[in-house]
Amino acid sequence: MFDGTPVGNSGYIRAMNAAAIFHLIDQYGPISRKDLASNTRYSAATITNHVKALLDAGFVWEISKGDSTGGRKPVHVAVNPYKAYILAVELEVHRVRLVLLDLSRQLVGHSTVPLQVGQGPTQVLPRTITACNDLLADHQLPAKKLLGIGVAAPGQVTT
Repeated sequence: MFDGTPVGNSGYIRAMNAAAIFHLIDQYGPISRKDLASNTRYSAATITNHVKALLDAGFVWEISKGDSTGGRKPVHVAVNPYKAYILAVELEVHRVRLVLLDLSRQLVGHSTVPLQVGQGPTQVLPRTITACNDLLADHQLPAKKLLGIGVAAPGQVTT
C-alpha cells in the first residue's frame, strides 16, 4: 500500500543523501571525504558531490589537512557553526525561556521573559516574539540566519 513516501524521486533521494552526509560530518567531523566514503555505503563520487554542495552552500567548511598515507594529504571538513542558528523557546508557568544555539549546538545566548500566572496567548505571544527579536539583535543576527525555531509547551494547551 502506498503511504505517501516519495519513492524513486531522484531529487528526494539526493536530498536524503545530502542530509545523511551532513549528519555524518556533524557527528564525526572533522572528517575526510575518504573516511566518509569508507565508513558508509556511499560512493566516493556521491560523497564528493554532496560535500561540494554543502561547501558551496556554506554549511560545512574545510578546516585542516590530515596525515598522508602515501598520497595527497586528506582535507578534513566540519560543520560551519556560523552558517545558521537554532532558537529554542520553552513556555513555562512563570516564564518563557529562550536559548540561541549555533549550528554545532553551542550556546550563543539566552533570555528569559517573566510571566504572570493566567496570562494568555494574547499577552505572552507578542512578548515572546519581541524577546526572540531582541535576542537575535543582541548577537547581530538577522532572522534569515535562523534554521529553525522549536517551541516546547508542557501540559495542555488551549487556544
